[in-house]
Amino acid sequence: MRLQAAEIVALISKTYGDTYTTLLPRVTKTLAKALCYDPAVNEVKPFSTHFGAIVGLTLLGTSVLDSVLMPMLEDYLAFVKDVENSKVLGEPEEKEKVLSALKNAINQWKEHYESSKYDKLLKTLN
Repeated sequence: MRLQAAEIVALISKTYGDTYTTLLPRVTKTLAKALCYDPAVNEVKPFSTHFGAIVGLTLLGTSVLDSVLMPMLEDYLAFVKDVENSKVLGEPEEKEKVLSALKNAINQWKEHYESSKYDKLLKTLN
């Protein structure tokens, strides 16, 4: 269901983003907030929410990935892989979905920017 919701949000953003110029920035901000992993800043959401946010950001395009996900990637990945966080945020299969979505996002970013910058991190996801 999160995948389908992300697809719908991306479609709406791409369809109406030119008409409503604040739509894409607001959607992007909402999805980025869902990825928050610092309880001092915001309530930490379950892995299923993180999955939907990563898929949504990926579907919004590489420029969104470049400005939102990639700058926080190393710290975020360490958070996801932390065993203690995993116990609180969801089942192991939900964590695997998050890691798979991250892998897909990194690969999409790499294809667009033709960069090997995140190869080392990508290998930790395999």
